[in-house]
Amino acid sequence: MDLTGTWRAAAADDALRRQFHLPDFDHGGWDEISVPGHWRHVPGLADETSVLYRTTFDHSLPGDNG
Repeated sequence: MDLTGTWRAAAADDALRRQFHLPDFDHGGWDEISVPGHWRHVPGLADETSVLYRTTFDHSLPGDNG
């Protein structure tokens, strides 16, 4: 599966680490970032030491040949 493209990224903190993985989590306000790439190239994240990334994609279920 090719996961290159535009993802979302935000500076990590403890509260965000506990919630960002949830399927219905809204990451719409996060910075856009190109993958592959590095957050240091995004002005709003350049000085951060820990960043979380998110994206969405469609996939088939295991065993689904359709």
